[in-house]
Amino acid sequence: MQKKGAPPGTDITLTCPSSKVGGPSRSVSIPTKRNIRQFSYEDTLYIIISDFSEYHKGPYLCINSNGTILEFNEISTSEAIIKFRSVGDNLLLICSIMKKVTYVKWQWTSSDSLNSATIQVNSGNQITSNGPFHVETTDEADFAIKISPVSFNDSGQYKCYFPDGSAGIVVNLVTVEVKIHPSELVHQGSDAHLTCSVSHLLPSINIMLLWVQMNATSSIPVKSRKLSIMHMENSLHVKNVNENRTDWSCLVFNNNFLVGFIQTKLNYTMKPNFESTTSDYETEPSPALDDEETSSAKGIHVFRITIRSLVSFMVLVLFTIYTIKILRYIGRCF
Repeated sequence: MQKKGAPPGTDITLTCPSSKVGGPSRSVSIPTKRNIRQFSYEDTLYIIISDFSEYHKGPYLCINSNGTILEFNEISTSEAIIKFRSVGDNLLLICSIMKKVTYVKWQWTSSDSLNSATIQVNSGNQITSNGPFHVETTDEADFAIKISPVSFNDSGQYKCYFPDGSAGIVVNLVTVEVKIHPSELVHQGSDAHLTCSVSHLLPSINIMLLWVQMNATSSIPVKSRKLSIMHMENSLHVKNVNENRTDWSCLVFNNNFLVGFIQTKLNYTMKPNFESTTSDYETEPSPALDDEETSSAKGIHVFRITIRSLVSFMVLVLFTIYTIKILRYIGRCF
């Protein structure tokens, strides 16, 4: 079993190969501890330990390899720690303290170098900050702080300083997020767009984003992209969404090591089946008439027409007689 040293506050990725080529990786025994995530991809089980601390020390056994024993190892202040965090995750900041101090101060510079802030932690875990993030204390280590939840704009460099002005550890934070369009319900048979993006790139990292489709037993690679300054995202167009195409994950690889993943599920619904109607309201059909009733109705209709014609003729005759009498009267007068 090999030993691996890691400084406190760093992220560690361990791998365990499958016992069967093409089969799932389940031959692993790890301690039940917080901040440990697992993801099985192809023939390897990845174990990602975030914010390595005293709680994570000990053996991690993989039946198909020699396993690993994790131990603490101090890090030089000239080295920078790189961390990847998804939006909504926690970020633990631990400044390795080699001497007695009354406070430590973190200087944050945004990834675009346009914003900055300071976070000061005094003895007694009192925090003062002028930054946009939510900061709280933690018992992981002396003067340790936690930013929770992480937002996409929290990316950048966090540098620790001691009261005498000397610099401590440097943490470079790269944030990752997934956006879904449409963000509301996705109807059966419609399309969806998934976009996985990172906040920025660093000279020392080589990031690849990979979209995989999840099912009950495996993850199927669909689309990968190696990132560059011009392309810092990987977009996926999911056509004809159905109940078998709702679970997806964006895997984040740095130098061929899995350093993070975001699992997402489309808010899927069956397409409503509306029956077409000629009216918004129901109308009561007219009762059908038999032959005898139909004949009677026709007779009544003809009789009504005859009466109307006779009345009209009589009115015309009376009007004509009245007109003749008027004309005769006028003739006598003249």
